Formats: sequence, C-alpha cells, structure tokens
Amino acid sequence: MTRQESIDDDHTRVFPCGGPVGGEHLVGRETEIARITKMLSRGQSVVLAGPRRYGKTSVLLEVLGRLRDKGLHTTFVDLFEVANVGGLADRLVGGALRNEGMSGPKLVALARQGVQRLKERIKIAQLSANGMEVLLEFSGDPDPHRLLASALDLPDSFAARYGVRAVVALDEAGELLTLDGEGLLKLMRARCQQHENTAYLFSGSQETLLTRLFTHKAQAFYGFARIETLGPVETKAWQPYITGTFADHGRECPTKVVRAILKITGGHPYYTQHLCQSIFYTGGSGEPGRAVKLAEVDWALELTLDHHRAYFDELWGSLRRASYLQRG
Repeated sequence: MTRQESIDDDHTRVFPCGGPVGGEHLVGRETEIARITKMLSRGQSVVLAGPRRYGKTSVLLEVLGRLRDKGLHTTFVDLFEVANVGGLADRLVGGALRNEGMSGPKLVALARQGVQRLKERIKIAQLSANGMEVLLEFSGDPDPHRLLASALDLPDSFAARYGVRAVVALDEAGELLTLDGEGLLKLMRARCQQHENTAYLFSGSQETLLTRLFTHKAQAFYGFARIETLGPVETKAWQPYITGTFADHGRECPTKVVRAILKITGGHPYYTQHLCQSIFYTGGSGEPGRAVKLAEVDWALELTLDHHRAYFDELWGSLRRASYLQRG
C-alpha cells in the first residue's frame, strides 16, 4: 500500500496511526498547511522539519493535494524508497509525467528497456517534446548524474510549457546524503536554482541534519528554502476530534478522560492517536453508550508502552552508551 492509498483508506480506520493520515484525522495542522501552501504556490521553497512521527508526511501530502487543486503540477518522491542516484532520477521523471496524465513509472521502465520497446508501447504524440526527450535519454544514457540533471529540469520544463507553477516534494530529505553525499547536493542546487517555475518542499525527521544543510554557509543549499518546524498539536484541537470520534462509534469520552490522555501524550500526534486507538479497541468499544473511564486510559497506556518497549529499550541503550563514551 502506498502512502496515498493509506490516506484514502482512512475512512475504514479508527484513530489511525502508523502512516500518513488525511481529512479529519489530520488534526491541528491547518495553520501550517495553509502557510506552506501559500509560500510554495508563490515560488518560495520550504523545509518541513520536526521530530519523528509528528505528521510531516501527512502535512506534505495535504499541501500537495491543495496545490494540485489550484492547478499546480506536483511531483512527490519518498527518498526512503530510493536506493541510488539513478533511482532518484527515475522517480522524478515518473512523478513529472503523472502531471501529463500518464503512468510515469511504467514509461520510465519501458524507456529502460530501450527505444524500440518504448516506441512499441506508446504513441510519440502522447508526450510533449520535453517528456519524450527525457525518456529517450533514459533509454540510452548510462550516466546517472546526467540523467538526474535532466530529470531535475523536467518538472520546470513542463511547468513553463503549460504556463503553470510546479512543486517538487522530497520526503525524508536527509537520505540525500546517503545517495551520493555532497556531490549530489551540489548538482541538485546547481540545477534547482535555475528553475524559474518550480518550488521545492523538503521534509525530514533529522532536524539537525536538515538545519545544517539549509542554514550553514558551507552547505550547497544554504539559504535556498525557508524552514518550517512542526510542534505538538494544541489541546484545543484534540478535544473535539477525540470526543467526536468516540461519539461516532457510540461512546462518550468525558472531558476529564480527554485531558488525561493529552497529559500523557503532550499532544504528540502519533502517540495521541495510538493511545486513543488502544482505548477504543481494548476498552469496551463493543459496548455502545458506555462512557470511557479513566481506568481504561491506564490500561491502554500499559498496552501502548508494551507495543513500543523494544524501541524504548534501544533508545535507552544508545543513551547509556553515549554517556559511557563521554565519561571515557
């Protein structure tokens, strides 16, 4: 299941967690979404940073959806799914071709099989000159860096051709350094800064790394984008969502219970959803009409902690190792 498909499936889930969410489940982020959407639509590139599981990908996908509704071209690349420079080029081309209503990844795969195979499967007239030129390059050029340069230019070329703006979103942007280090970043900056019709949205959990890439003068992307950092969701945003979701399934969730939940989670999006989900599925969800009790919160908290115990143990172990090394 893709990230977008998991969002489309939200209506079947209760307090969804573990992946991107959309619609009513994207709680308390309207201000950030509206601001980022406005900046990108006017050509301002943005870095979306924040701690793990704060909903960065959910915000990113919602922003892209609103930009598409405004008529902008959008390209999305999840860098966790990219293994090398050539793979990044493939993803960029595939995403750009989708704006022409074509199956981008399929066309890229056909181009990799050779020019003849590509011509057998599609009509040349179906693609713009820019798109066909890039696909033909992909069918014969083995140099991944040259392919990436062409792929980076493609969204901007399409945008210019159609008289619209384009936005390229790179999720988990910290992974760029694992693909080709500083060489890749310099290539990308050299191409991206020439694009007059395209803005970029970089998202990632490694706040220190992202900050270094975009705020240190020695880095290739210094000053390229504005940094927006997600914080916890405010209590006033959670209250109607939590009570409303329980009510939709026949249970009352008193204010004192909601406050107890949020005191535990601090408004952290993932852990708030996870704790509420534990209450719903293990605390009497099959008994419509019965109010949620404070005791159910304690019980659900134990289940939630058990679910994450391996992660907490690993985190505690890394902290102890770091303390030991500092003392040594």
